[in-house]
Amino acid sequence: MAFGFPPHQKERRNLVLSMEDAKKKAIATFEKLHYHEIGLHPFALDYSSPSSVLTAGERFYVNITEDEIIVRSECIFITRFFDFGKNQANIKEFWEVYDSIIL
Repeated sequence: MAFGFPPHQKERRNLVLSMEDAKKKAIATFEKLHYHEIGLHPFALDYSSPSSVLTAGERFYVNITEDEIIVRSECIFITRFFDFGKNQANIKEFWEVYDSIIL
């Protein structure tokens, strides 16, 4: 469980695809997860997760470098102090779907 203003979670993985292929797979992952696009940049993606009863949603960033993919999930409302594990769950779900797409 993360805390802070806003609470967030971040993970890194080694890049096993080309940068462009990784970006395409990440966008396909967001489509499967029904995330909403906030912005696309040459090697960074900015999305928000759907809101639910327990949360107003989280902002999800993916940065793709030559060596790695960096994902970060953070609460949309900066006044939240705890995330109750939601950001970590978002990252886990992202990797599960991403891995299923690249295999």
